[in-house]
Amino acid sequence: MLGGKKLAVHRMLPTEVRGARARQPGEVLAEQGTLFAACGDGSWLELVEVQPEGKRRMTAGEFLRGHAVESGTRLGTDRVQGTGCRVQGAEKRRSAFGKNSG
Repeated sequence: MLGGKKLAVHRMLPTEVRGARARQPGEVLAEQGTLFAACGDGSWLELVEVQPEGKRRMTAGEFLRGHAVESGTRLGTDRVQGTGCRVQGAEKRRSAFGKNSG
């Protein structure tokens, strides 16, 4: 949930966000057309492909162009509470607010 509407996440990648302060689980950071979500263990996920309720799948950049998402907004709480975000089978990417380096 984001802003009272369902937001399905179809693709996400574990990442590091340099210079970002620690956040509560589920808080989002929107920077330079990229959408990140904080996990409970201090790590971050880059939300790559999302689908707003009643809409088509789209990249996070497309979503952000059509939806004002303030950094610090929190995703729905029923599924983000706990020890943290865990994504298996995905390589960790380093990110400096959307700039990937390996």
